[in-house]
Amino acid sequence: MATLPAEPQFCLPIVSSGLLRVTKEEWTSPADHFERLCDKALEVILAATATGSSSFREQQKRSILLFDCLLRVLDEPPISSPIAFSTTHFQSLQTLFYGALGSPKFIDNAETTRIAWAYCFYTTLRCLNESQPVLLADYRQKAAAPIPVDFVRAFLAAKLNEAEVRKLRPYLLRKH
Repeated sequence: MATLPAEPQFCLPIVSSGLLRVTKEEWTSPADHFERLCDKALEVILAATATGSSSFREQQKRSILLFDCLLRVLDEPPISSPIAFSTTHFQSLQTLFYGALGSPKFIDNAETTRIAWAYCFYTTLRCLNESQPVLLADYRQKAAAPIPVDFVRAFLAAKLNEAEVRKLRPYLLRKH
């Protein structure tokens, strides 16, 4: 099995997990938390989280918020129309997102949590595809399957917008 090069010991993740602490009340105005998914595109993808247990729906929403974070650090333009979900570019963004979730460089949560978010994202898109055309990635994330190393490598090789990374990165507090 292929392995990844070791991450630098003190490398901060790109996304602060504090960003994901969105209360139930705050989800009533989700546009406040998203920068790249917006308008009708944001509305329909969030509507695709309407089924399942409340905890699963919350995980789905967190996965969509993390996808928005990926779009920011990749310096992608805003996605405002659901038509964008049926493009090959969106399909490739899904694969990069799975790769991002496979790396603690993106968000430093337990691997099982990151895999769960990948699965939630996949199930959200699958549900969305029932009402809106979505060009799904060829890869189908399973609930407990590791994220392919090749996807992680592709994410690690992607050019990132450092200004956006700085906005999302957690602060390192040092004691003097």
